[in-house]
Amino acid sequence: MSTRVKYSLATVFALALVLAGVWLWLGERSDSREFDRLTARTTGEHAGAADIMARGDFDGDGSPDEAYFAKSDGRYQLVISLSGEQQPVMFELGTSALSATGVRAVPPGKYTAYCARRFARRGRRDCADGELRELIATHDAVMLFTYEAAAALLYWQDGRLLTLYWTD
Repeated sequence: MSTRVKYSLATVFALALVLAGVWLWLGERSDSREFDRLTARTTGEHAGAADIMARGDFDGDGSPDEAYFAKSDGRYQLVISLSGEQQPVMFELGTSALSATGVRAVPPGKYTAYCARRFARRGRRDCADGELRELIATHDAVMLFTYEAAAALLYWQDGRLLTLYWTD
């Protein structure tokens, strides 16, 4: 049963990231809603400020950018504040709690999607059509993750956010 629960959380997390990626791909930007930036988790096993914010060059312009969590209307969002953008890029995480969700910066490098690593070894079809199989990052990426469950890399390229499902 424990495995089934972890899989279920990973599935929900992946779906939230897909929806967020589609929203960003369509060109949505933050609206005028007020939001509160989180500085720490107050409950749960991961209470505190660890993995609540990440800094890096997420758009490759040489200037520092930030990724952090914010709350608006009782829902959490990941906010990516790019130095060259007037308004931050925001999307809903689909959850009303952040007790097991974190964010980190990852350095440039070559990253392979979970589906490509796991299923290709078994001789089966690996990733779904249109799903990113590999990312060659020339600048920092944002890793959005659920502790002990799933992680995705969010990578800003050519004015849009790409999503690579890295672990499950």
